[in-house]
Amino acid sequence: EKDINHTNRATLTKNMLFYCLFGSSNLKSLSYCEGYWYQNKNGDDDLKMSVDLLENYYFLAINTSHEQPGENLSINEMTLIDGNSVTYPRLNPYNDGLNDDLVPTNDGDNIFSNITSNNKIHYRIKKNHVGVIKEPITYAIINSRINNLPEGDENEYKIW
Repeated sequence: EKDINHTNRATLTKNMLFYCLFGSSNLKSLSYCEGYWYQNKNGDDDLKMSVDLLENYYFLAINTSHEQPGENLSINEMTLIDGNSVTYPRLNPYNDGLNDDLVPTNDGDNIFSNITSNNKIHYRIKKNHVGVIKEPITYAIINSRINNLPEGDENEYKIW
């Protein structure tokens, strides 16, 4: 839609079913797409996404020759928090712990591996993409890392 800076899930999924049915390249892609549409077709929420960021994701998804995220990046400290659960496992036969409804876990693993840092930690929470940010443990992880506090319960979510 023109002249908007942010969108929400309801707007994003308004016409998505057509693209799911005719734009999916295989059964797995169709299953994910329809599951996402079903989950969000009637809902509206306060989670917003930048239209510019969404457009950037689209171009990243169709570009097969771009540099991988994190390549040639060196930073002092790095924390990656991702998820590995889908929202509706009965609607999605591919609930294999290898994605979070949106991002494959191997993408997170590759980004983590690509970034050079002397102080980096990767956490994985058994929640879907949107659920990760709503988890209290996510806030505990962020607080601990920002304030250089010793790990508590967040240690059980550490994978590297």
